[in-house]
Amino acid sequence: MANSHFGEIGDVWKHLVVGEVLDRVRPTRYWETHAGSGTYVLDRSWEREYGIYALLREAPRAPAIEASRYLWLVRTLPPGDDGQPRYPGSARLAMEVLGDASTYLLCDLDPTSVADLARSARELDLVDLVRVQRADGLATIWDSAQDLSPESTSSTMVLIDPFDETERSAEGMDALELFAGLAAAGFPTMLWHGYDDAADRDAIRLRGTLEGLPTQTLDIETSFLRGESTLNPGVGGCGVFLANASSGTVEHLERLGRQLAACYDEALMPDGTSGALRFALTDLG
Repeated sequence: MANSHFGEIGDVWKHLVVGEVLDRVRPTRYWETHAGSGTYVLDRSWEREYGIYALLREAPRAPAIEASRYLWLVRTLPPGDDGQPRYPGSARLAMEVLGDASTYLLCDLDPTSVADLARSARELDLVDLVRVQRADGLATIWDSAQDLSPESTSSTMVLIDPFDETERSAEGMDALELFAGLAAAGFPTMLWHGYDDAADRDAIRLRGTLEGLPTQTLDIETSFLRGESTLNPGVGGCGVFLANASSGTVEHLERLGRQLAACYDEALMPDGTSGALRFALTDLG
């Protein structure tokens, strides 16, 4: 399993953003660099209790979250053959939101994840539309981008979701360089990034600044990042860089982020320290 952090707070924020962007943009192509598995067995841990389980409890008082495609899928995804509840990965979320109105290029190096992505495509009767590639996602997506006409880029959504933003592909490109290249070419592009201290956050944000392009970062930060708790709920903070999105989409995501933070106003960590979240939208372009 490539992603052990599914259902934790950083994953929750990523999925909320991805589901809403896809539902609004409705791209005819969806590409992902590090797709992970299609679904995961939704077991319990304190990090997931703070993440998806807390969101399920609090969402009824947050209208934008309650109506989100992500939460809809978490609630309706059928259990696995073993009867265990399942949790959707980002690629499964995209398949559920877009269905047969899109084609898919999903990359991962983990063979178990690759097999599970193919299983999700079969479950949803999308096999002919889904290309699952066991390959370097950064290089594969960049190469595929060169084959598109300029007219096709605006209808191709890309999610870049690396484990390490500075890890380089076989072609020498890292995730932030791929984000910049795709954004400049006109692709609606998202890049998820996590951090555990402010210096790391600021360094990533500096590299994600693309002058002259409509680019934002939408961040949630936990009490661990602020030094109010010694418990790290999976990530101290995280953001989604967003390029070439409409102002209406950005406004909706800002509303989503503020409602998510409000859901955690009274949250506590297992040791009784604050579990409050903070949300920030920063224009980078």
